[in-house]
Amino acid sequence: MIDEALPSAPQARARGKVTIYFVVFDVLAYGADDLRAVPYQRRRARLEQLFVAAAPPLQLAPSTTDRVAAMAWIPPEVSAVGIEGMVASSSTRRIARAVPAHG
Repeated sequence: MIDEALPSAPQARARGKVTIYFVVFDVLAYGADDLRAVPYQRRRARLEQLFVAAAPPLQLAPSTTDRVAAMAWIPPEVSAVGIEGMVASSSTRRIARAVPAHG
């Protein structure tokens, strides 16, 4: 079964030669540049530039503004192998800075 092919313990995955992918969907900082105040569509463009030469196991998450296309990317059976869902956001959304707690 699928769950037998993807053991949850990192050591078991390594013994089974299971490749784990790191999938990136957003960039909030690059070097000293804080990109949280930048709209998502511009952050995404920066991320796509950074991933031009990326190769597995580093993976750029697909992006679309088409809901039907996005839903087709995540069929229900993929949850059995650890794919948990998708991120949906406005293309003009900015990330709020955290306010430090005092006390």
